[in-house]
Amino acid sequence: MKKRRMISVLIVILVFIGLLLFQVANWVPSAFGDIPFEQVIFHVMVPMDGADSAVLDSFVSECLPIPIIVSCILLLLLIISDWKTSVDIKNGQLQHKTNCILTVISSICCLIVYVFGITDCIYAVGIDEYWYNVMHPSNIYEKYYVDPSSVNYTFPETKRNLVYIFMESMETTYEDTAHGGYFEESLIPELTELSENNLTFTNGDYSNNGFHAPAMSGWTAAALVGQTSGVPLNTPAGANAYLSDKSFLPGAYTLGDLLEDNGYQNEILLGV
Repeated sequence: MKKRRMISVLIVILVFIGLLLFQVANWVPSAFGDIPFEQVIFHVMVPMDGADSAVLDSFVSECLPIPIIVSCILLLLLIISDWKTSVDIKNGQLQHKTNCILTVISSICCLIVYVFGITDCIYAVGIDEYWYNVMHPSNIYEKYYVDPSSVNYTFPETKRNLVYIFMESMETTYEDTAHGGYFEESLIPELTELSENNLTFTNGDYSNNGFHAPAMSGWTAAALVGQTSGVPLNTPAGANAYLSDKSFLPGAYTLGDLLEDNGYQNEILLGV
């Protein structure tokens, strides 16, 4: 009887986890869009002081109710079944074969929910792509990366201001279809004109449809690091020495370091 109760508890736990992973697999794309798993890891490691609680509230309201309700119902049914079994034992009417069949069926259904929940979550969050990248490392940086701090730079005696504008969530999808965008009429015609008359990064069939974002550079913080230092925001598991409220990637030599070392005064202006 004790062994059967342990199996029942395990069944409820696995069903809860499986259903929770199903819900997470649907919630993550709707809440965050198509984000890489590297971004998830990064935000798990960075300090979260002052973070908006709306994300946590959304997780609780959208991911927890169904797993909790189903698990409670299943637990109640198992408790009733256990109670009935105890009564049958006292009356000498235990149907051992029937109970074993019910336990096996419940266990199989539980494992199906659990396995499919894990699989669905893996693909939704992008763990499969992350693992593929881990198992197939690139040597592009070992071959082609040049340490910016080891290069000699020549600046004019009279320096000019450098204004570097970062536009979050801006993409060439907002252009018209003639320029590789999504809309019939471009939402960013001025930017399209700038890209056609100036040097831009390109990738694909169109002359101005953006650039290819390598791994570890597809979200805001990672893009800032990639554009100013030429390296991905790839931090080790114990990233306390790399990410904190006092320093950020202290070993990287960035555009800001280069300018400061050559007499510039760096200022940053953030929108609200």
